[in-house]
Amino acid sequence: MQPPVDLPQRFALRPVCFGLTLALSGFALDALACDPQAGRLSAIEGRVEVRAATSKVWQTASARQILCPGDQVAVRGPGRAAVVLSQDVLVRLDQNTTLTLPPAANSGELGLGHGVVHVISRFSKRFGVITPFVNALVDGTEFTVASDDTRARVVVAEGRVRTANSAGEQSLGAGEASEARAGSAPGSIAVRPLDAVAWAIHYPNVVRLSDAELAASPPAIRQQLDAARRDADRGRFREALDTLSTLPETDTQPNLAALKASALLGIGRVDEARVLIARFAPDASASLAAVEAIVLVARNDSSAAETAARRAVSLDTSSAAARLALSYALQSARHLPAALVAAEEATALDATDPTAWT
Repeated sequence: MQPPVDLPQRFALRPVCFGLTLALSGFALDALACDPQAGRLSAIEGRVEVRAATSKVWQTASARQILCPGDQVAVRGPGRAAVVLSQDVLVRLDQNTTLTLPPAANSGELGLGHGVVHVISRFSKRFGVITPFVNALVDGTEFTVASDDTRARVVVAEGRVRTANSAGEQSLGAGEASEARAGSAPGSIAVRPLDAVAWAIHYPNVVRLSDAELAASPPAIRQQLDAARRDADRGRFREALDTLSTLPETDTQPNLAALKASALLGIGRVDEARVLIARFAPDASASLAAVEAIVLVARNDSSAAETAARRAVSLDTSSAAARLALSYALQSARHLPAALVAAEEATALDATDPTAWT
């Protein structure tokens, strides 16, 4: 145990299964009070619920909802949520995650019993970290914590984080990761930081069923496809996915599979989207190739993204989705004039497509 240091009040992120603790300081006491609040929900995708510390009942969450000490936030099934805490600390929640806010102003521990969270804190100066096990200092930090029934993992993208439990401790720097199981100290593991946050990345929606494609679709599924299109246009990707998942055709027809893959990306299910895309030949559909390009853009593989996007264009020169994907790929490669041309071509191909104007 290091000697105590005089630091500001703090909050800690603790996967409660193993006592693996991360702490971030810099929060004034009043920031953890409900007036002012402990935080607020800044984004909701899918089914998200909140249970107040003073209640036993879960309620449907709403965007920008105020959160008080001890409140719990849960993402039920496919979906994501984001909570903004004081001093520009952003906590993103993955699917099937339950997060407990600090129970009191003098406690400062975020509880993570099960699920995955991605934390971004950007402080203008160094700040202190204290846990029941170690003291440390952290510079602006971005890290991910995953906790389940058997283990907890911490992956650091930027800065430094000290992890500890009753069996030992470990200091992590950028690009490093550790894992702890019951009764064992944190130990190093090999994890690519970008892979750990793939679910939290924003994937632009480039695929949309045109009016002509909708009219040409089988009458038996036309109504469901139209409903899914409307939901996707409104950013309600969980609802769109729920509808598309009832249609077997979305797993066998390339253009419909592209719609489903795009909806999966809309709620961060990138691994499932990639599995779906891989079922088809590379030249099966311009829309599928466009979605593939978007995944590669998000993974910072601009060269492969441009290759996939140009393949999409070659498969269907009239596809707005292909041109949009090419624009994003060119942007990621810093070819901005060419990216603008591709975006303008997309809007010219289908001026009624809302994805072409985003």
